[in-house]
Amino acid sequence: SSGSPHLPPTSMGVPSWALDPYVLLNSAVCLSYAIVRFYISENSQLFKADPMGFTREMQVLVMLAVSSYTKYRRSNSIPEFLPTLYLHCKIGILVCSYVADGRLAGWYAVIFLGLSQIKSVDHM
Repeated sequence: SSGSPHLPPTSMGVPSWALDPYVLLNSAVCLSYAIVRFYISENSQLFKADPMGFTREMQVLVMLAVSSYTKYRRSNSIPEFLPTLYLHCKIGILVCSYVADGRLAGWYAVIFLGLSQIKSVDHM
């Protein structure tokens, strides 16, 4: 059987933590940036490249990916790592959306404050 001994899979074989509202909502918000970014003006500072060819968005995402990977290596399990990943994702979205448009960053900040009221399951 797949999964950790402390986290029994659901009847469909999906780990129970993956169907937790905390995981589903935070994942949806983090993935929403992939859609929202297509509505950001191409003239935004977010997409302007530096002399080496890296955009601000690429710089933020690479730094957060490296930081997240470091935290992942120190985690004992995926459920233990997810809150850190979501925090890094939210910081990246706030920074990128602030560089693109302050109003967009404001909306994301409101959404993130609302999500902070949702608690994760006990084993997370």
